[in-house]
Amino acid sequence: MAGFVPRVLTVFLGIPLLLGWLWIAKAYDQFWLVVLLLALATAAASWEYAKLMVQSGVALERFSFTIISILSVVAYGVMSELHAPFIFTSGALLLLVTYLWRSEGLKEGACAILGLFYLPFLLHFFYPLYRPEQGFYYLLLLLVLVWTYDTGAYIVGSLWGKHKLYPPLSPKKSWEGVLAGWLLMFVIGWLALYWWPWALSLQDAALHGFALSLVISILAQLGDLFESKLKRTANVKDSGTFFPGHGGMLDRIDSLIFALPAFYFYMHYILKWV
Repeated sequence: MAGFVPRVLTVFLGIPLLLGWLWIAKAYDQFWLVVLLLALATAAASWEYAKLMVQSGVALERFSFTIISILSVVAYGVMSELHAPFIFTSGALLLLVTYLWRSEGLKEGACAILGLFYLPFLLHFFYPLYRPEQGFYYLLLLLVLVWTYDTGAYIVGSLWGKHKLYPPLSPKKSWEGVLAGWLLMFVIGWLALYWWPWALSLQDAALHGFALSLVISILAQLGDLFESKLKRTANVKDSGTFFPGHGGMLDRIDSLIFALPAFYFYMHYILKWV
């Protein structure tokens, strides 16, 4: 279980630091701290994504792609809903124009646009979840659910996994791990929604806990597999060295990236809390 150490460090060091940062930002009404946090995460992840593209044979210019990614995610945090997409679209068009003259420009431009959608666009759903009065607790619930699934799936899959999920892409993932991660997430989600701070009825908590755990487990696993595809294509084990000895930023947030918008849509359209 070589990957157990980074997960333990994430739980006992990374998670308290992240939650403390978010709590301080909410308690003292310092939203710029959230924008800064997302900008730093996007910067590291974007640099790693561009590096993986280069290692895969796609000549993506790392500096310009990272700068545009940062500007896009910051714009979604500090500008209105009408103006922020202008920055994102302008950056995307600028990247496309930059690659037009190259012989492989179509492939390179497509990978750049994919990266902008994958990182700053999907990550910007962090903001509308955090802005409401109870936003800290919404994000806390999401993070706990994703980490619960990831940890449960990893431990059970490592110890008892026999039926591989998709060996050509991720040989260590197993159906036993997926099922265990989902069941653990369902129990945690049910208890969280039943007790505090939302206090739904036992039946409603079970219903929404089941639905949320099902949706998030699927999206979290797809996010993990997508990043595995990126690394497999680049023929590397880790996305980077942002966390020395424990991989890169993408390795730590791959499940969260896909789960984030799904969680927001559920909270917005089903529960109507945001």
